[in-house]
Amino acid sequence: MAWKCLLKTAGRRRVEQLDELLDALGRATFDGPRGRVTMDPATRSAVSPIYLREVRSTPRGLANAVLAELPHPADDERLAAVRTSVLSGWQNAYLSI
Repeated sequence: MAWKCLLKTAGRRRVEQLDELLDALGRATFDGPRGRVTMDPATRSAVSPIYLREVRSTPRGLANAVLAELPHPADDERLAAVRTSVLSGWQNAYLSI
């Protein structure tokens, strides 16, 4: 995904403008294991569907049954200071391998 965004910035492999890269990343979308993943341009975090599930017994064993798709929570205000500080670390709730 990051490589595609790099190529979208100017159609070449060298990024000359950080703003162009951030804009391309802000428009990025892809299909993940849980559904469509988009990037929130304000927080630069991945946004994906959140499901309420229930474990049910089936003839093939236990399985997750989706009861509802939940609305995405607003960005946690406590993270706002961390996102603009010099600290680094994992702050994104979505992991895609």
